[in-house]
Amino acid sequence: MIFAGTNTTAVTLEWAMSNLFNHPQVLEKAKQTLRLCPAAPLLLSHFSKNECTIGGYDVPKNSMLFINAWAIHRDPQLWNDALKFRPERFQKCQAEAEDYGYKFMAFGLGRRACPGMALANILSFALGSMIQCFEWKRVTDKQIDSAEGNGLPMPKAEPLEVMCIARDIIHKELSSFQRNSY
Repeated sequence: MIFAGTNTTAVTLEWAMSNLFNHPQVLEKAKQTLRLCPAAPLLLSHFSKNECTIGGYDVPKNSMLFINAWAIHRDPQLWNDALKFRPERFQKCQAEAEDYGYKFMAFGLGRRACPGMALANILSFALGSMIQCFEWKRVTDKQIDSAEGNGLPMPKAEPLEVMCIARDIIHKELSSFQRNSY
């Protein structure tokens, strides 16, 4: 369990940074990445204890079921502009927000939810710290490639290559830390 969430968190950070570089006007709005580019497109498998019907399909007892979060998160019947990077869809207060129900399940549900969910929940803090502490620049003027690679977690086809420059506040904090350390 020590490694739960580490690789998926790294992959999600890479996708988030890629999306933010391709959409600089929404640099401060980053939650959408979990819906569009889930690190694990198939959630942990489940077994049916009894015969049942799911979405009009008869499922025999003891069948192995996989939930395709990638397909659910991109389904135009569930999401307006399903393939569009629109972080503002998550910014409404809970009372006004869309009914997400089983539409958004980046970490799975129930007893078989992702064991790395606690680590992933701090992803926004890690991403926020990266945005706050560094100036980020593209290495080239080209759009960041958003092609998906193969594997679990689902990586980018081409690794993200960008340049970061520490903001002045980081230099001051590091200098202060060095002066005060033993």
